[in-house]
Amino acid sequence: MSKRSANEITDDSKMSMQDSHQTQGVTSSKQQENSSDKSKHVKVGAHWIKKAKDGRQFMSGYIEVNGVRVKVVTFKNDYHEPGRPEFLSYAVEG
Repeated sequence: MSKRSANEITDDSKMSMQDSHQTQGVTSSKQQENSSDKSKHVKVGAHWIKKAKDGRQFMSGYIEVNGVRVKVVTFKNDYHEPGRPEFLSYAVEG
């Protein structure tokens, strides 16, 4: 898989993730609260499936650790081999 830059991401994925995904995040949180499994999972991020200009799917979202939120994109590793990651994530600047 070739590395993709933020320029290759479709225009709709460049909009503010907080604004565009606010409703989806609330629904997901409510589903987690209503879950009968009361395990101690702590949400550190969220991802949404999008489509690149070349038609391939990728995930766009964020990861937040210690109050620092980083926007990321995640692509399937087209050159996956045993012992190598199946997906690769990249920080998105700006």
